[in-house]
Amino acid sequence: MRVYFTNVSIATRAAKRLKIVLAIKESEARHATAQVLGYRNWADFERECAQQQPSALDEDCVPAVLAERRVYQAAQLAAAGVDLKGQSPEQVVRDWQPSAARPQVPTSGERTASNPKEAALKFLRLVTFLFERAATPVTPYLPELLEGIRQCADDGLLEATEYIAASLLDGSRSPEPHTGRALLEALAARGRPGAILNLVTCLHKGDGGPKDEKRAADLLEHLTRSGKLDQRTQAYAESRLASMYAIGTGRAPKPLRSLEMWERAATEGDVEAAFNAGLYHEGRGKLGNTEAFDPAKAAKYYRMGATQSHLPSATNLGLLILRRPDLSVEQNEALKWLEFAAEQGDLPALEALDRLRMR
Repeated sequence: MRVYFTNVSIATRAAKRLKIVLAIKESEARHATAQVLGYRNWADFERECAQQQPSALDEDCVPAVLAERRVYQAAQLAAAGVDLKGQSPEQVVRDWQPSAARPQVPTSGERTASNPKEAALKFLRLVTFLFERAATPVTPYLPELLEGIRQCADDGLLEATEYIAASLLDGSRSPEPHTGRALLEALAARGRPGAILNLVTCLHKGDGGPKDEKRAADLLEHLTRSGKLDQRTQAYAESRLASMYAIGTGRAPKPLRSLEMWERAATEGDVEAAFNAGLYHEGRGKLGNTEAFDPAKAAKYYRMGATQSHLPSATNLGLLILRRPDLSVEQNEALKWLEFAAEQGDLPALEALDRLRMR
């Protein structure tokens, strides 16, 4: 009872699900998947799966046909010699659904898993279901999602759950801010940097719950000291924490510490940190410090941001050089950066160019 497809994507996802739930190698999972779908091995599947009219997927089969298919697939799985970790082939096939494009979400009566492997599969099915159906409310599944997050060992699956959580807060799907924040809390407890940064934003804005600037700063402080971040994320987190120290949000104001963090983050590529360091040295705005006025350093940090296409940095650099031509490192540099920012629609740059033309 071979199942044909338009391409290999559905079977590839099925193999990944089987790999997770049975804790086997990907090569073993692909081989078993191919056999269950009626092929000799994965190479045979890749070669033959699209050679005929695609078969009806599980969700399109009438019950009698689906039942017959699952009997065949269970027999094939038993013959594949895979360790099913104490489960019957019939049970694995019923939960796995290898020939379904969108495995059915567990019903309320199916949600209690009898063992960790079954729980992993059910969590995978639930996350896949919600990920692919942006119009489906997430809140009814919150208890299952929270339990799955606590137990999940698959980084990709946690990343997908993190995306769902963020989408409930940023408008990518119907807003469910309290649920989004609850998911971020659970993901942050697992040490997920992206979830921690998104949770910091929730705590700062009061999305999905009360504002808590102190806890936001605590989370950033712990994250920047963890030693587990890549360079880009480290710079971004330090830049955000520096801004909190600069204006006394969640922390006592410490301008010098904020400057030190901005300058370090700027050298690691964070454009907002470069811009803020420039403001500080130029003595501009609420982040500026007239006691630390140093136009040369301001130009240095604005240039770091401008060369990475940060429009406010480009505009400020151009305006600064107009006032201090000695800070230019090339001919007509002020005009270069103002025109660059103006071409991207930056209003201050457009206004500055208009003033120049009127002279």
